[in-house]
Amino acid sequence: MIRYFLGRELSDRLGVPLARWKRWAREFLPPDPLGGLQSGYARHYSIDQAFTVYLAGHLVSRSKFSIPEARKILSDLEPWFAAEGYRTGTAEDNSGGKGDLSAVREHLILIDCPPFDSGQLPGFAYTIRAITDRRQYTQQGRQIEEEHFLTVRLGSQESHAVQQEVLEQRMVCITRILGVFAGCLELNSHLFAALGHQSGNP
Repeated sequence: MIRYFLGRELSDRLGVPLARWKRWAREFLPPDPLGGLQSGYARHYSIDQAFTVYLAGHLVSRSKFSIPEARKILSDLEPWFAAEGYRTGTAEDNSGGKGDLSAVREHLILIDCPPFDSGQLPGFAYTIRAITDRRQYTQQGRQIEEEHFLTVRLGSQESHAVQQEVLEQRMVCITRILGVFAGCLELNSHLFAALGHQSGNP
């Protein structure tokens, strides 16, 4: 059974002011086809729509991307989201040619920003870091954290030129963002294949 949420419920559970949630929804979702047909109709959000709005809000409010930039990032990464289980009921065991999803504990998305502001919408390049193992230990009185990870690079040929000159990377902890989202909405973990990645997080 597909579950839907009202904007007020999402606002309350996710801790986002309702006016801000509605503004993000207008910016990052297609128009609601039922919205103009019924007076006083309140939009119903699927889980994937709600996560899109929540993630877009994170890109704007926390990562400090503009709304057009956040739209482009979501569009660029949509095939990867679906392949890696960041959409309900989706996942591919060999996504990106890097092997079994169950071995991945956490995904980090490193967004490579162009070195100079040209006034044009930038062509971002993306480095996906899939952490497969993480351990902490003490050595000579210092706390050491060691990670093993796989790296996948995404982006067009033009955007890969950005990676050669990158002066800034902004990191999005996508697995943790999904975990907070699912926890606030009390979603069952089987809906998102990616939630299984978090089981080994410290």
